[in-house]
Amino acid sequence: MRLFFALFTLIISASVSADQLRIATWNLENLGTYGRGSDGGHGDALLALRTKEQLNDIADFIRDDLASDVIALQEIGITHAYGPVSQNTQLDAIVKKLGSSWKYYLPPVPYNHTPDSMYVGYLWNTEKVEAIAIAPMRVPKLSLAGAALFSRTPVIGFFEAKDKDEESELNDFVLVNVNLAPGQHNDENHLIAMTLIEYRLDDALAAMNINEEDRIILGDFNDDPHKVSETGVLKYSPAMYYHMAFKGYMDYVPADFKSTRMDTDLNSIVDHVLVSQAAQTHLFGNRAFLWLPENAPESFAEWRETYSNHFPVSVVMNITEDDDGD
Repeated sequence: MRLFFALFTLIISASVSADQLRIATWNLENLGTYGRGSDGGHGDALLALRTKEQLNDIADFIRDDLASDVIALQEIGITHAYGPVSQNTQLDAIVKKLGSSWKYYLPPVPYNHTPDSMYVGYLWNTEKVEAIAIAPMRVPKLSLAGAALFSRTPVIGFFEAKDKDEESELNDFVLVNVNLAPGQHNDENHLIAMTLIEYRLDDALAAMNINEEDRIILGDFNDDPHKVSETGVLKYSPAMYYHMAFKGYMDYVPADFKSTRMDTDLNSIVDHVLVSQAAQTHLFGNRAFLWLPENAPESFAEWRETYSNHFPVSVVMNITEDDDGD
């Protein structure tokens, strides 16, 4: 694997130092549910559930290549639910291969959830970070501008970097894992949903007894503010990103990524990382990192068969002593 800033161009080191964390977002494309490949792009139109060998390969990739300490996951099915505890048997297999220090969280689901329903969650390495609190965000069940605002409920995660010597309190930070409505024609829907997330986040954190300004909203937004039409004008509205910039959030995913998923034209920047002003001071650089397989794009179909039609996007956080008053 290689780490790219832009498709097929600049290669840089993926390594992080002992005093850094890598935070990633990755849509795992129907993990534990049928339907992989149904949206076209590279690879077969219909892909089977992943095999044990493929799940082991995903675990090896997370540990050895992506080297991420916290991953916001999208498109995860729920195979078993016991009250507030939700499980995915394929994610169980990945965690088993990763080792005993890894844990995951999936939100509780209604009793009548269907096998093809998918959710967002977190996967993290307990040797590097502590999950202080994780919970679904309370959002309205509304359909506006062509789609449900929140067909997949956002999930808030409050994490803290671990001090191996247990002598200092280190960075803590809030992640909000988001998977907005599919279809990039839903500009207004995405804008309304993100506006509500930002507007309600203070109250949501207060309900979890969290007082933290280092905030990162990340995930599969199904929204590309950079795509242009045949006439050379923007095809979709960038209003959501302008609004979030006004609120102090910078999108760390630039236009020169070209594509974060395997659509047919490799022209779909839909995975994003919005970073608050407070969190920006702790991140390395001012842009995210995009993972691509070697020999791209020729290798995409083979890579998708095991991994996903989305490429992981990550940011690196410098670990320091906690500098806020939470």
